Amino acid sequence: MAPLPAAGLPQYRSIVAVDIERSTSRPNPIKGELRKKTYELFEGALRKAGVGKRHHDRFIDRGDGILALIRPVDQVPKALLLNRAVPALHQLLSEYNYSLPRHSQPQRQLRVRVVVHAGDVHYDANGCYGEALDVAFRLLDAAPVKRTLRELTDPLILVISGDIHSSVVRHGYDGIDDQAFHQMVRVQVAGRRYSGWVRIPEHAMRLKLADLSSYRRPALRRSLKARALTGTVMPRKAVKLPGGHRRRRRTWTVIVVTVVIPAAAVTAPRSGSAASYSAVGAIGLL
Repeated sequence: MAPLPAAGLPQYRSIVAVDIERSTSRPNPIKGELRKKTYELFEGALRKAGVGKRHHDRFIDRGDGILALIRPVDQVPKALLLNRAVPALHQLLSEYNYSLPRHSQPQRQLRVRVVVHAGDVHYDANGCYGEALDVAFRLLDAAPVKRTLRELTDPLILVISGDIHSSVVRHGYDGIDDQAFHQMVRVQVAGRRYSGWVRIPEHAMRLKLADLSSYRRPALRRSLKARALTGTVMPRKAVKLPGGHRRRRRTWTVIVVTVVIPAAAVTAPRSGSAASYSAVGAIGLL
């Protein structure tokens, strides 16, 4: 670890944390195997991205995950973590999972959540701390991030902070697709709200769009007809991204008009002796 800064002043770090999915559901021997493999693959991904031990503090163990604090920001820019290190980890995880025998996949399959953030980190004799770390771990453990990973087949889900999105992703640097990131997370730390952007692979978005295109219009019309007499307000189902995030919601309102025609106003009724005729219809949708 780097020398302690004077007078407890913080040091700026790029923050990368990894957490193993479903770690608590595995028996202890399997947990040990997965911990070892996670370190091996994570270190391999950093090496592929050109990030060596001289570029980061000693890894901090989190039981079922790893915290890495990247030191020289000028030698390891934040964009490098997104366009080289994380894709390399994704590839290594995919290759490892593919190599597993089918019977051992349920227990030994390795899938992880990854967060990338940056900020000031404090150090003392016992380790590191600070608000930037609090934000990173809140994003990593957010329910929408966990849910998104469960809904996808990919071995890795990436969430980035709003700072990383505004300073790196939105500029569309080489190898970074800004359209793949979706603002799906809100966390609160020290009374302030922080946003998180989740990267959803293109193939997962295509599946969602395919689900949307198969939406059954006849079923909608039948439902409208059934509810027209009561004037029911029907919510239109919003486009739903993996993780339960809803992009937008609209409301369709059924306006029902009842017209009562006195029998005396009808000059020549063709049949029946009813006192009046009633016409009920759905006039329009707003």
